[in-house]
Amino acid sequence: RWSHSHRSGLKKDPAEDEAEAEGDATFGMSPRVAGIIGISMCVTLSLANGVLAILTRMMQSIHVSVMMSYIALVSLAILTTYFLIEMAVKGGPLRILSYTVEQYLYGFAAGAVNILGLICKIVAYQNERSGLITLLAYIGLVYGILGDMFLFDESFGALEIVGMAVILILNFSLICRKMDAA
Repeated sequence: RWSHSHRSGLKKDPAEDEAEAEGDATFGMSPRVAGIIGISMCVTLSLANGVLAILTRMMQSIHVSVMMSYIALVSLAILTTYFLIEMAVKGGPLRILSYTVEQYLYGFAAGAVNILGLICKIVAYQNERSGLITLLAYIGLVYGILGDMFLFDESFGALEIVGMAVILILNFSLICRKMDAA
């Protein structure tokens, strides 16, 4: 685990550091399994957002607060089930009870912003054609890129930048066409 260096004495083997970091990032799973789970979660989230858009459009006469109450109840039921299954499988206390105050504050801030965004999305889908709102949702890509660059010091390769540019250019051109047609 430790190797000797003539310059600095004992130092940690970088290969083991990378293996530990990858194990932490994938919760002990192999990268392939973690990748499959990640892709599955992205597809499920996309499907759920699509269903939310359709159902919200169908329920235009229902007040936003009623819809938010049901969304909160369903979310609470899913999270409670998840935490109880995790506790049963791992045989330990609930993980949520071991978080730090900083983690709770970040979670609360993320939840508050998510709720605000969900309220805005519900009102938008109830009052406008869903096609335009769906196109406007791609603006989140810009915020994601900026967050990755400035908060996480992420750098992007040429292929990634070209892909993002293609998505954004096509999206903005479709938005402009829809607004001109309206």
